[in-house]
Formats: sequence, structure tokens, C-alpha cells
Amino acid sequence: MNRGKKIIVVMVMLLSIIGITVGITYATFTYVKFGTTENTMTTGSISFVYDEKEAAGNGITLTNAMPKSDRDGKILIGNKQVFDFQIAANTVGTPMVYEVLGEKQVGSTLDESVVKIYLTTISGDTETSTPLTEKNGKVLTYNQLTDTTLNKQTGKTLYQEAIALNTVYSKNFRLRMWISEDAASIDGVWNYSNKVFSLKINITANGENSEIPQYADKTGASIPEPLEGMIPVTYNGTDWVKADTTAKWYDYQTQMWANAVTVTGTNRYSLMNANPGTIIPMSDINTMWVWIPKYEYRVEGQFGKGGTSVALPGEIEVNFKNKTDITPTYGYTLHPAFNFGGENLSGIWVGKFEVAGTINSPIIKPNSNILTNQSISSFFTASRNLQDKGNLYGFSSLSGNLHVSKNMEWGAAAYLTQSKYGKYGNPNYTGVNKEVYINNYNKYMTGCSSGTVNVADSNKCLYTYEIENMGTGASTTGTIYGIYDMSGGTYEYVMGVLNRDNTNANFSVFPEEKYYDNYTTSTGLKGDATNADNTKNWYNDDNNFIFIEQPWFARGSASHNNSKAGVFSYAIAFGYAYANNMVSSRFVITP
Repeated sequence: MNRGKKIIVVMVMLLSIIGITVGITYATFTYVKFGTTENTMTTGSISFVYDEKEAAGNGITLTNAMPKSDRDGKILIGNKQVFDFQIAANTVGTPMVYEVLGEKQVGSTLDESVVKIYLTTISGDTETSTPLTEKNGKVLTYNQLTDTTLNKQTGKTLYQEAIALNTVYSKNFRLRMWISEDAASIDGVWNYSNKVFSLKINITANGENSEIPQYADKTGASIPEPLEGMIPVTYNGTDWVKADTTAKWYDYQTQMWANAVTVTGTNRYSLMNANPGTIIPMSDINTMWVWIPKYEYRVEGQFGKGGTSVALPGEIEVNFKNKTDITPTYGYTLHPAFNFGGENLSGIWVGKFEVAGTINSPIIKPNSNILTNQSISSFFTASRNLQDKGNLYGFSSLSGNLHVSKNMEWGAAAYLTQSKYGKYGNPNYTGVNKEVYINNYNKYMTGCSSGTVNVADSNKCLYTYEIENMGTGASTTGTIYGIYDMSGGTYEYVMGVLNRDNTNANFSVFPEEKYYDNYTTSTGLKGDATNADNTKNWYNDDNNFIFIEQPWFARGSASHNNSKAGVFSYAIAFGYAYANNMVSSRFVITP
């Protein structure tokens, strides 16, 4: 769906009327609406407000509608009969010209010469026709309307007005559509059956399209960029629901990281176009993602700001940066994860859980059996296949870049965890409990928590991911909005390798360089949460650096490793499938 635009659909269907001569039919008009009860789009100081109170969530439908005369069409009124909207502006400091545009959409099959478009203004109880949709007392059809002359705009001009300088302005509009009474039949057969006409209503201000203002929190974090197929979500205490992206749906200051999901094909269309607040059933979800915004960081001394030892490290200082800002603050480092193949990114989407499901149909969701016994190359192939044509997730092969997490991308999530925006900054946890709790379950299930940094009992999932504090303490935020399974569960293969030409690397043909971090020495890379930024052994996590015979990094450690597991843990791996089922992986999408 295009944000900031409403789509009005006129649909003509062949239906018979009992008691009327055979062959006589009538038309059904349908207005298809997306959005909440009231949506506001803002560009500069102009707002386009859709008043949908009469048809909230249901659309506007005109049924049993024969072709109408102008006299009858003009007086259509009431719930599901008309479409009302308002233009509001404050022109302090600058004058403004705006235009209401109607644009026929691709796929419209109904002849535009029979669709009447009628726009009026409303003031109190008085309704007045606008001059551009009526001529000599006759309402114009779509093809008779005037083409817009605005640069880079297409469609028909329905209304224009200039708003004077230093004016507080508002105007109410009402749109009606009907089939012209002049629509002719040939040999007694109605020629407009089973046809569709779609009209997109758009507002321009000073020649530029209005858009829904996207919510931005006060931290400076980049606005999340959901990819095609992804639905932004929030948690209502019981279920994940579709987020209203014009309102607060994330807040990094309070460890509320932005989340999004993909869903199965059965209900994908209805859920993607549902109103904010609609429950997204877990049974429909097949992948879940968390947004890591672009940032710069600084590690103070050996243990971080306020840290006293490797057992109690301090804060990694983080400042969020915008996509195009490539100049770090003095003393800080731009995190390298936000440059992908030479392209600057505003952030990355990280899989919320370890990969589960099967290698041919992977899933990323809680309470699922972690996918193991696969080689690093198999995981990589599976990740790339998620964007194949006709995939199960709704992803487009042209939108974003899905892959196995690079070692540097793991580091980006780890450092944000240890910042004031992650679990380290969450006031609900103190001392050693600021470390991410371990996924303790030795049967390897996503989202489990021991409720502590150690394994209290490995024979069962002690706390599931949604249980406040004890369960959510196993996330990178200490809230349900973080990333899980980064401590314990299974080891995770990441795309970090010692010497890509190494014969032990387990790739018959290596992927493009943007998909992996290549190491040439036993020194880590800044930002990867190994040994280059003094984070080695933080929280007493494992720290085994790759070498020629075991050239792949495995992160997070496994459920049996107690306090040695964690977001700063790194281990060595061969790259092949481990029969002991202790190695999985995690996927990342770059927008």
C-alpha cells in the first residue's frame, strides 16, 4: 500500500434482478479503504485528513446502484455513500498552493468515459460543487477532467487553491462517484459488467506529494524501513498487533526496539492491509525481525564506561546517526555493519530468534525447534532463497538483501545491547543481571530463558520469551522488543572467516565479498565484539579466535555453557554440519 494515499475503487458486477426483464443488470460500487479511523498526512505545514468515522474499518460501499442521473448522483449521502476529507494548513512564514488530484490506476478496465467524478466543498450545512468537476451544470466523467500540469505529477486536477501568507486554513470536501446515465447498452447487453475502475486521490502542496508523517522517537534513531512483505508490529501484552507507524511504535530510550513480521500467504493481503491494532496471529507469522539503527560507538578503557571488571563491564556509548552521515564524532567509531558492499545503510533488520523450521522452509519465531545440523554454506543458501520468486514470506527479490548474519552484524546487535538503549540501560536489571539471560533448554527451542545468566535447569524451557523480566531478560533489551537466543540456545554460524581462500572454508564457490567478513590475522575487526575493542571476555564469555583448521566464527555459545555463553562469546567452527545439533544460525536483512 502507498502511504499517504487513498484508493477508491469502483467495481461493476453482473447481477440479475428478480422481477425485471432478463438481461437487465445493475452495478455495485465499492470503495476500498485502508488505514485507521482518522489518518493525517503532513508535508511542511499542510495536512490531509481523511474523515473515516462513518466507515471505520469497513470501507464505503454503494450497492444496488443503477446508472444515475447527475441529479441523483449529486445527492448521494450517508454512511458508505460518500468519501469526506479535509485540507488543513498553517502558512505562517510562507504562502502555499495545493491541488487535489485523481489518478486512474493501472488495472482499471471500466471505460473512463462512463465514470462520473463529483467533488464538493462543505461549510456547515451548505455543500457547493467545485468548478473543475462540473461544466455547464453537468458533472464531468473522468476522461473529461483536466490533466494536471504539475511537474512530475500525473492524473486529473479536481481542485486547486492558493492559501495566503500567515493564514490558518481548513476546508472540508466530499467526493462522490457513479456510473453515468449515458452509459449505453448494445443489443440489450450491458457492456460494463465485471469491470473495475480504481482512482487514487492524492494531495500536492507546492507541487509535492503529501505523505503520512512517520513517527520518530527522541533518540535520533533512524526511522525503521520495513521491506516489501514486512508488517511493523507492537505488543499489546498478549498478542503482536499491527503498528500505527504515525504513532509511537518504538522508543529506543525505553528499550522498545522496532519490530516487524512477515506472514503466510493465506492471510497476507488482509493482514498487510488491516487497520493498526489488528492482531497478527502467531499462527500466521513465519518470520520476526528487529531494527538496529545506524550508530557510532565508543568503548571507554578496558571495561567500558562505568565498568569495573570483565565480570561487570560498563556501558558502550552509542550515538545514533543518519544514513548519509559518515563523519563520526571525535573519539567515536562509525559501526561498520551499516555499510553493506559500499552502500551506506540507515539500519539493519536482525532475525529476532535463531533460525528454526526446515532448511527449505526456515522460520524465525518463538517456541520453535531450532534448525541445526546444517553447514554454513547451507544456511547461507537458505537465507538467499527466502527472497526467491513465489517465496513463503512475501519478500521481493528487488527489495532488500537477505543473508546469514555477518560477524560484524552480530557485533552491531551486541554493542547496542551493552548501551543505554539495550538491556544494559534497562533499569529493571542491576549488576550481573544486566547481561542477557541464557537460553537454557538443551532441546534447543527458540526464545527460552533460564531467568538468570546461568543454566538453572537444562531439561525444560523454564521461561518463554514473553514472560516479563524472567523471560524477556533473555532478550537484548530486557523487554519483549529485543533479540533473543544471543546467549545460549545453540552456537550460531556467522559469516566471518579466516582467509576466504582457505581450503577448509566449506564453500565450493564463495559468495560476493559483501556477504562476509574476511579475517587475515588473529586480531578482530573493530565493531565485531571479539578482541579489537577491549570487549574480549566481557561477562566472562568464551573467546576462542578462529584459526586455519577451524576458520569460521560461531557466536553466542550453547545452552550447556552457563556463564561462558553470551553476546560477547565467540568460538571456532569447521563450517560443516555438526551432528551434535549444537550449531544454528541467524538471518539479517539490509534495506
